[in-house]
Amino acid sequence: MAAERKTIQELIEEGRSTTESLLSHANYAEAMICSRKTLDTLVRSLCRRNNLPDGDLTDKQTPGQKKNLRRYLS
Repeated sequence: MAAERKTIQELIEEGRSTTESLLSHANYAEAMICSRKTLDTLVRSLCRRNNLPDGDLTDKQTPGQKKNLRRYLS
């Protein structure tokens, strides 16, 4: 049986819930990573919906920040 695909709304809600849980357990670094992934999902969805180029949130970061962010997102 194939796994059901989640909607964008479900992914965002799941990310929000996970971030809140991580914050309540003082896992701040993991909460930041999770919130960044959730924000990236939201931005990509809005870009597709509004026919905008699908930008990467790391595009606006400095080279050092990009390297660190990509390490955490992978």
